[in-house]
Amino acid sequence: MYKAAAIFVLFACILLSGCVPTMPPPPDPSVVIPARPRSDALWVPGHYKWRSWIRRYVWVPGHWKVRKGRGWVVVD
Repeated sequence: MYKAAAIFVLFACILLSGCVPTMPPPPDPSVVIPARPRSDALWVPGHYKWRSWIRRYVWVPGHWKVRKGRGWVVVD
């Protein structure tokens, strides 16, 4: 009895959480990394990010980051 109730609650939580089965993101496109703008810059590779309002993955391009003090600054 408790096992069936636990399974029901689990499935109800999954359905109510807004989880939608989707296909995995497509393979990463080939990218040419631009020249390093500064010697202390680090390349952050691009990645796919799930956008729930359009229900698909969107490619976020790579970029250079430079550390300034405690934080990081994006260099395009």
